[in-house]
Amino acid sequence: MTSFVFPVLGGIATVLAATIAIEISGAGHQTENLKALASTARHDTAWSADLDGTESWPRWIEISLARPLFEPDRRPPAAAAGVVSNDMPRLTGIIITPTARSAIFVAAAGGRAIVVMQGARINDFVVRSIDEDKVTLVTSTGIRIVRPSFAMSKASSDGETGLQPLTLAPAVSAYAPSQTTRQTIPFASIPGLNGRPLGLVASPDQTSPPAGAALDIAPGLPPRAPFGSSP
Repeated sequence: MTSFVFPVLGGIATVLAATIAIEISGAGHQTENLKALASTARHDTAWSADLDGTESWPRWIEISLARPLFEPDRRPPAAAAGVVSNDMPRLTGIIITPTARSAIFVAAAGGRAIVVMQGARINDFVVRSIDEDKVTLVTSTGIRIVRPSFAMSKASSDGETGLQPLTLAPAVSAYAPSQTTRQTIPFASIPGLNGRPLGLVASPDQTSPPAGAALDIAPGLPPRAPFGSSP
């Protein structure tokens, strides 16, 4: 029995010794690998320092904060602006009802009238609001205000479209007296009155017009009663 145990123990010891030797050998190789990696890292760090060394950072900061900040070469290329139509429509009328507001436009070059509501688009213009005497349009260059007119004129300096207003001649009343000379006719010269004014009733204390009383007549109007007479 004893002769069988010793060979087994000897074999186990041999295996353990071989395992330890292998581990020691591998640890040596790992140390060499670590040294190689450290050397490579130091080389990369040195190369990076040579290429972008610490002295470069102040220069980069100086370039980044250089004035002026908004130089053309520091901006992205500008996009090409779209073509905007300058064909300003002509406002010929405004329609306002309790439920809606509309505006009547005609192209500046003439043409058929167009009726639009608030928010509608005409060419490159958007109808922002419709008021009693003007219409506000929104364009790519700002806000324009147009007023009803039948003729366009040069734009005013305040940004509003200068439009010639429609001027109407003053109305003449059909009952207004004409610009003619009034005529004064004495009562005594009017036949058939018998000394009494036409269409008047004499007061109890006055049966006839006072001496020298006259009738003031304007052409186109009925005779006026003298001052102090009763209707």
